[in-house]
Amino acid sequence: MAETEFIIALTEHRFLGNIFVPYLIQKEEQFYTVINHVKPRDFKTETEYQFKPYEKELVEIIEKYSDDRLKKKFSKAANVKQFYAELKPEYFKKYILPHIEKCMFQAAGILMISPVRLLNKEMKYANLYDEDEIKVQPFFARPAFYFERTETETRYRLKIYQNDREIKLLKSNTRVVSGNPCIFVQQNKMFVFEDLNAKRLTPFFEKEFVTIPRALEEKYYSGFILNAVRDYEVHASGFSVEEDSAQKTAVLSLERNLQYQPRLVLYFYYGKEKFLPNSTRKVAIEFKTENNNYVFRKVLRDSQWENEIRETLKDFGLKENNGYLSLPGLDLLENENAVYFLVNWINSNNPALTQKNIRITQDNFGKKYYTGLQEIQVKSKQRGDWFDI
Repeated sequence: MAETEFIIALTEHRFLGNIFVPYLIQKEEQFYTVINHVKPRDFKTETEYQFKPYEKELVEIIEKYSDDRLKKKFSKAANVKQFYAELKPEYFKKYILPHIEKCMFQAAGILMISPVRLLNKEMKYANLYDEDEIKVQPFFARPAFYFERTETETRYRLKIYQNDREIKLLKSNTRVVSGNPCIFVQQNKMFVFEDLNAKRLTPFFEKEFVTIPRALEEKYYSGFILNAVRDYEVHASGFSVEEDSAQKTAVLSLERNLQYQPRLVLYFYYGKEKFLPNSTRKVAIEFKTENNNYVFRKVLRDSQWENEIRETLKDFGLKENNGYLSLPGLDLLENENAVYFLVNWINSNNPALTQKNIRITQDNFGKKYYTGLQEIQVKSKQRGDWFDI
């Protein structure tokens, strides 16, 4: 009996565009035959094929954008046909496409590290061939922006590297599989980016560089180029990109969560720029103009310092939940009683927190409370009593 193989097919959906689809296939003499479109329900039935954990995970992820799941999640239509008939392009782009792209990125991440093969499949053909295989690159592709400022304009190019080897974009036969983060196929290889939008790539399929006129410089440098310096590798000519240091401050902010319960929120400040602990941004950027020169100062986040602060707060009894810091027993109190409980904790611990360079703020709370150390002083004074005899 022919051996059964679990594969992922890259195919084009009539309404959704490029998607991954899980199949079981069997090898014939010169090609592969699809024997089953795999669904989560197949895990509960007895079959000769034993699904591996990463194969099950792929199927579960891909099922999230199946026709039925999309209909249930994004529509009240009676059936799939009605769902697609009533689907507006604007709604699809704003709500459904980001959901699909998130799933595609998760699936691509598993394909990067697992032995599951990816094959290109035309919808109108049932058979697959070895030459349809797409080699999934095991590491994220790396984008690098090259900016050159002259007296009349600024030019920029975008280069893509895989294992330090440049992947040519200009006039290439490149198939964009997913937009954000970008996934594309070129020469039977799939390249995956960690955080690059495909919109950044598309101009360079047709042109070597993009020109920014001098009249639009201020807008581009304070917006697009600032974001590029912050998020990507940038090579600059004609303006300055400097790595610098900034004063680091840890701040505990008294705030309310979505249930209007009092909580503490931790922020890390690098100069004037603040970060939540779970923020994926790794760089703080300061942008200014000096003597007709644009200057970007980059400050890298200090992960060791941030982790030390978080461990210190654990030692003070604070526990993190959904981005908020709380104390044991705080959930058992009514909101106003919880406020006073938390403020009293701050009063008691403020001096010790200050010694650890952790500052308290109430700027986002509304009503202000005194959070300094409260002391009650009792003084006795002796005096004589006079009695008339």
